[in-house]
Amino acid sequence: MTPIDRADMQGNILDGYNYDHVQHVFASFTSGRAKRALSRLLPELTSATPWNGAPQSALNFGVSHLGLRALGLDEHWLRSFPEAFREGMRSRAEALGDDVDAYDKEWRNAVHLWLWVHARDRRTLKERGQTLLDKLDGDIERVFFLDGTRLRNQQNQPIEHFGFRDGISQPHVLGSLKPARPGDGTPAEDGEWRPLATGELVLGHSDETGALASASAPGALSANATFAVFRKLEQDVGKFQAYLHEQAQKLHVSDWRWLAERMVGRRLNGSALVHPSHMPEGQLNNFTFNADEAGRGCPLGSHIRRANPRGSEGFPDSFARHRIVRRSVTYGEAFDPQRQNDDGQRGILFVALNADIERQFEFLQRLYMNDGAAPRQGHDTDPVAGPHSAHFVIPGDARESRKTLICTQLPSFVTCRGGEYFMLPGRRGLELMLQTALELARPVPDTRAVTTDAPLSAEEPRHPREVTP
Repeated sequence: MTPIDRADMQGNILDGYNYDHVQHVFASFTSGRAKRALSRLLPELTSATPWNGAPQSALNFGVSHLGLRALGLDEHWLRSFPEAFREGMRSRAEALGDDVDAYDKEWRNAVHLWLWVHARDRRTLKERGQTLLDKLDGDIERVFFLDGTRLRNQQNQPIEHFGFRDGISQPHVLGSLKPARPGDGTPAEDGEWRPLATGELVLGHSDETGALASASAPGALSANATFAVFRKLEQDVGKFQAYLHEQAQKLHVSDWRWLAERMVGRRLNGSALVHPSHMPEGQLNNFTFNADEAGRGCPLGSHIRRANPRGSEGFPDSFARHRIVRRSVTYGEAFDPQRQNDDGQRGILFVALNADIERQFEFLQRLYMNDGAAPRQGHDTDPVAGPHSAHFVIPGDARESRKTLICTQLPSFVTCRGGEYFMLPGRRGLELMLQTALELARPVPDTRAVTTDAPLSAEEPRHPREVTP
């Protein structure tokens, strides 16, 4: 394992924060002032160095490909970045199943910079965001904000707006300081779980094939970096519940929530359908689908089988190469069916981190979520997060005297309202980008991405981040 230089890496990549309040600030630079703007922000950047105590707030930031061009990066190196990152999310909307006409107007213009602000409370979040904007005053021409606050249930557990436990399934990545829970990694042949290779998330480190993950020829630019996918995903909770009520009545199912759980693949409390209804918190992810090949426990087309196949038949054996790390938060008020004049403005501010956008996020979105071939569902899409679909099949189970149930004419419950692809560079990469004269006429060997890494010093704590709001 290549030692990880946490002082160079941005925080919230290998080890996620646990703040409840998040602000996403998106900006475009004025002509010729991009470097000056970012140089003011660099001292504010939160690194991945472990904390002895959680700060009141934290800042990470990403730069789009257009942002790198605004920084004056040499055209040779701009062309060397992966195609998905170069083109940006809007250009690839059709392949992702997005309708660009549904994007919010803010995303019709170029976005260069993404400030990712986290805080313990709303007041601190607002103050930190304003402080950062003051530092950019005069150097940005367009800016807009998206605020998120983690939604919680009565047990104070994070949930999303459809009512399901959220954030309980993440791949454990080699090098993370957080303890691994059973099921958080990748199934191994001996039945145990192993962590995902660091290079599936962090550039300059070995991936699942043993190769060094790299984004561009100059390793110093991409060392300890990652790519981020930001998507504003609006959830139509009213439509979701109305559809399920109607289908439950048609199929003679007593509780519409039972159908919702089959679509997701988990119960509302987070337990997987292949598990008993109540599982210890640390065992919620300790399962595979090997003993449920027909999908009688957890339907083949359910959301969680598509997002993480866990050995499901039909998916490629290399599905470990299509994992993402998710750092999302909800936005908007909880849905109340009794509220009149509901504006419907709620959903997920979705962030996926990965080393290769096309092979990881886009592969999941196009071939697992928006296509039914891998889960053996024909042309039917993900029943919860995908575009409208003709069917969702719940196989019958003789043990429960249950016949096969088929939900029909599923509408879209989730709409992408915009987003972009960003790179979260390491500190040295950022400093290199901000040099007055960016001298990259000669290629820099990729070995620089790893030989400059240093292991944690003996004085640095090796415990997980203590980031409890």
